[in-house]
Amino acid sequence: MHREALKLLHQLVEESNQSQPGLNPKFKPESIIEYLKPLCGTDPMLVLEFSMLVLESCPTQTIELFLSGNIPADLVNSYLKQYAPSMQGRYLELMLAMDENGISGNLQNEMVQIYLLEVLDWHAELNAQEKWDEKDYSPSRKKLLSALESISGYNPESLLKRLPADALYEERAHLLGKMNQHELALSLYVHKLRVPDLALSYCDHVYESAAHPPSISSGTLVKAKGGRATKKIAAIEGAEDIRVSLSGTDSSRSDGDADESGEEGGSTIMLDEVLDLLSKRWDRINGAQALKLLPKETKLQNLLPFLGPLLKKSSEANRNLSVIKSLRQSENLQVKDEMYNRRKTVVKITSDTTCALCNKKIGTSVFAVYPNGITIVHFVCFKDSQRMKAVGKGSALRKV
Repeated sequence: MHREALKLLHQLVEESNQSQPGLNPKFKPESIIEYLKPLCGTDPMLVLEFSMLVLESCPTQTIELFLSGNIPADLVNSYLKQYAPSMQGRYLELMLAMDENGISGNLQNEMVQIYLLEVLDWHAELNAQEKWDEKDYSPSRKKLLSALESISGYNPESLLKRLPADALYEERAHLLGKMNQHELALSLYVHKLRVPDLALSYCDHVYESAAHPPSISSGTLVKAKGGRATKKIAAIEGAEDIRVSLSGTDSSRSDGDADESGEEGGSTIMLDEVLDLLSKRWDRINGAQALKLLPKETKLQNLLPFLGPLLKKSSEANRNLSVIKSLRQSENLQVKDEMYNRRKTVVKITSDTTCALCNKKIGTSVFAVYPNGITIVHFVCFKDSQRMKAVGKGSALRKV
């Protein structure tokens, strides 16, 4: 009669709190949690029902009850979503902290949606007061950005549609990155947020995780005055209507595949930023393609921090290849010399020479010599022995 017992225990807790306010009551909410622990495996629905009575007063202990009792996470989440939505996010956070791989994609998506709703409410409130600043970060926004970067179970397309068109650009960049829309993501970091360091960190992350980085070339480091860069910004601002083509901006695109914006009537390149980037990441950029994107009037002296280490590395690589080529040629000559010596080997067959397999005389029969140069057998005996070995291996495989 657990239901009746729990009702009575809850009544005693309530009466104890009312009769001894501010004192140490005889019956505490923790008593209900202790009673529920053995029931997790036999009656999880009863546990969820009565845990709602103490969830507000003992949130941490109640959530630990769900976790330690091995109650299915989807069931707990669904129950909290209906009866205690304010505790749903906290439960999912603890679940993720305990076992990142143990939380399903559905629950990961739920958690991100909770964070996003809190951030959207916060943005709407500040925007209504005309106090919104893209560089402000509330605790919920920090959680949202961390979740967007670290977990993968959410649906980026659905989240992207919920973002305002004129704010939360960093969140938008994260989502576009998850969708392999790297050029749009980089354009947000450079043109909207105006934080090239974030764009560089983004490239580093993609490079290190996939070994095929997007490049911040002149196609991205551009101050829009018209041309393709303007179109990109327009596409970003209307991103809620974007129909994404994943193959169109896949991360496997090479550096030279980026849009060139040095076309006539186009835009002015952020040359200082480009040169700084080339000097910092010379080892991750295709030098020949990068040079093609630079304006013709770029001074060679300004390219020394980029070309210096690049040419040094190229020279070392050529030198190493030359050494390897010489070693292989030497090895090839050694093998040819060994083969020539092997072919010079003389085998003398006499009337007393016998087959090492059948012990009969070789006579004038076709024979075979083993690599040691001593063991001589009839060629027929050799073929038979090879056939027997093959049959033996086949039988062993069939037994396995």
